[in-house]
Amino acid sequence: MSVNRVAHVGLHVTDLEAAVNHYANVLGLVVSDRREGEVYLRTPEDQDHHVLMLKASDSAGLDHVGLKVNRPEDVEEIEKLVERTGTRAVRVAENEEAGQGEGIRFIVPSGQTFEVVYHMDKLGYLSGMENPDPVPDESAFGRALLSRLDHLLISTADAEENSKFFREVLDFGTSETLRDPSGKLLASWMYCTNTMHDVAMSPGPNGGLHHVAFWVDSRADLVRAVNLLKKNGVRTFDYAMTRHGVSGVTTIYFHDPAGNRNEIFHGPYFTPGAPNRVQEVAWDMENFPRGVFYYEREMDMKFFEDLT
Repeated sequence: MSVNRVAHVGLHVTDLEAAVNHYANVLGLVVSDRREGEVYLRTPEDQDHHVLMLKASDSAGLDHVGLKVNRPEDVEEIEKLVERTGTRAVRVAENEEAGQGEGIRFIVPSGQTFEVVYHMDKLGYLSGMENPDPVPDESAFGRALLSRLDHLLISTADAEENSKFFREVLDFGTSETLRDPSGKLLASWMYCTNTMHDVAMSPGPNGGLHHVAFWVDSRADLVRAVNLLKKNGVRTFDYAMTRHGVSGVTTIYFHDPAGNRNEIFHGPYFTPGAPNRVQEVAWDMENFPRGVFYYEREMDMKFFEDLT
C-alpha cells in the first residue's frame, strides 16, 4: 500500500467567482471543469484533472483532502485499515467528484475529511504532450508561476493520536516534530513524497485548516509572485516574505477572498518518499520561534490561531 501524494484539496468559498478570479487570474491555476456550485482547477505542471476544488458555501474552510495511491487495490487496503481503527469509511462513486474514479472517504482523528483515490482523468501538461515549449504563453506572465500543489497544514487537539493514524493507516513518515518540555508532541510534519512534508499538523481545535501551499521553482519566482500579489491588492501576512527554520523554506502567506490561507514557498529539503528513512528533526518550545520565523525569531500567535 502506498499513498503517493496529496492529489487535491477541496475548499469552501463564500463567493465562487471571486475565488476563481483569485486562484486563476492572480495565482495562475487553470479552470479544468465546472459543475453547479463547484469549480475545478489545476496547476500547469500537473497532468491530473484538478488539484483544487472550490465549493460554494456560507463559510470558508476545508471540504476535504484527496490522497492518491499507486494501485486500485490500495484503496481497498486503506479502507480496511481505516475501519480497523473504528473509523467509518464511505465509498465515493466514480465521477461523484469531477474527473475522478471511485474511492473512499473518512474523517481522520483531528476531524478533517480525507479521501483516497487511484484514478484521476489525465489532461496532460498545459505546455503540451508533444514537442512542448517550456516557456509559458505571454498571457501567463501576469500571473504567479505556481508549479504544483505541495502540502497543507491542519490543526489537531491531539498531535500524537493524529500522527499515529497517518503513520499506521496511511503510511506517512515524519520529518520534523515540536514537543513541549514534558515531551508531549505538539506538532508534526509528515511526508508521503520526496519533500519534507505533505501534511503537517499543529495545535488547535479539531477540524481546522491553517493553510494550503503551492510550490514555485525558485526564489526569484517567489519574489515575482509577491509583486503580483501586491499589484492585485492581495494583503500578505504582516511579516511579508520570510523564512522558516522548519524545512528551511522561503515563504509568503496570504488569504483568498473567502479567508482561506494560502502559502507560496520554495526550498524544502528532500526525503526518500518512504517512511522511517530519515531521522526526525526535533524542535523544543524555546527555539521554536526561529523555527517558525527564522528572520524575525519571534512567534506571532495570530499566525496559528487564524484557522478556517
